[in-house]
Amino acid sequence: MTSKNDFGLAGMGADSPLPHKTIHGMSLEKFLSIVSNVFFMLVGIVIIAMSSYMLVEIQELTSNASLLETLPLEAIAITFISLGCILFLLSVVGIIGVTTENKDLLAYYLPILFFLVMAQFSFTIVVLIFNSRIEDSIDENVLEEWNDPDNEDAVIELQDYFECCGYKTIDDGVVGVCTWTDPCKQAIIDRINEIWVPITIGIMVVVSLEIIALISTCFAKAKFESSEFEDKFYH
Repeated sequence: MTSKNDFGLAGMGADSPLPHKTIHGMSLEKFLSIVSNVFFMLVGIVIIAMSSYMLVEIQELTSNASLLETLPLEAIAITFISLGCILFLLSVVGIIGVTTENKDLLAYYLPILFFLVMAQFSFTIVVLIFNSRIEDSIDENVLEEWNDPDNEDAVIELQDYFECCGYKTIDDGVVGVCTWTDPCKQAIIDRINEIWVPITIGIMVVVSLEIIALISTCFAKAKFESSEFEDKFYH
């Protein structure tokens, strides 16, 4: 069996394990894994909070302008909340796995976390693309409802809420007596962007930090496994 003496490590003793850095009696790898999982847990809470605020704002918007219910805004917010909840719960599992050193649990944890973070990142990209073509989405989902004679009350409701007249212009499909001077399409876009863009960008930044933390966790795990191999090899 190869000994540490063969590598010029005689001063450490042939049978003593390689020294590991510790923090408060905990290996550095284990400490970093716990910190990463706590970070992921906090990120999950942040995503849930931001998405919940988005959902409340969207529900307030659609309750006052029912024509906008055809846009998939609420579904997107709920998806973000779901992803945040899954990340939070998975982080709890990760902390339990690290603190109890349950290798079977951790063997499933890291791949699932990786795919979850990638799903969040991909979904955020899709949302940003959706936001970049929000004007087309409004035309596809709202214009048909606007031109439906059965929706006159809903159109008047929307005009009153946004303080606007007509669709693309103040003379385009105006319903009832309307004295506002701004067209409704642009008012809708401005209001959605007011809710949407800051929160989506914030979630994008948070997910980017998740990816950095995930990469750090992978390196820590690789270092931990390498240290275990060295201990077995020298013995």
